[in-house]
Amino acid sequence: ELLADITGTQERMAFLKTRYDGQIAQIKRLIDTANISVSVIQGNDGAFYVEHTYGTLGRVLRDAGFKAPALIESIPEGGDMMVPAERLPELDADFVFATYRTDTLETPQTSNEKLNAVVPDFCQCLTACQNHQLITIPREEASSNSFYALGAISYMLISNISGRTFVPYAGQ
Repeated sequence: ELLADITGTQERMAFLKTRYDGQIAQIKRLIDTANISVSVIQGNDGAFYVEHTYGTLGRVLRDAGFKAPALIESIPEGGDMMVPAERLPELDADFVFATYRTDTLETPQTSNEKLNAVVPDFCQCLTACQNHQLITIPREEASSNSFYALGAISYMLISNISGRTFVPYAGQ
């Protein structure tokens, strides 16, 4: 909004905001977000890196009304945390998201390797992963600060979660 004010593009900003609000409404219409928990993690230097709201992905998840595990909720808004390996089960949720960097030619496999470097066979510790509810996406879209990324994430959530029968995480 500040950039729109500076550049005189308030009308365009209003259009993009209205479109994003519609995308959030569509997610809420198609997915019972209030009853689905989500977590976003990445393996980093021997621990799991998490944020209260992980970039664009986190914003869409929160705006749509998904729940987060208590450990993530305990992080102050705008903050992050390095979670030691033994606390991995506290990051489990109905759906767990992980990211990888395409700008350094990483792949979804790279993300799994980084998670495995923290906890070998990490997937055995997460019911979401065991039930094929680990969703790995490019970090550029997950972290980008643009309406394009908000839309891409919105539709990614719809395509990966709506209408899907999934195994709920029983630990919350």
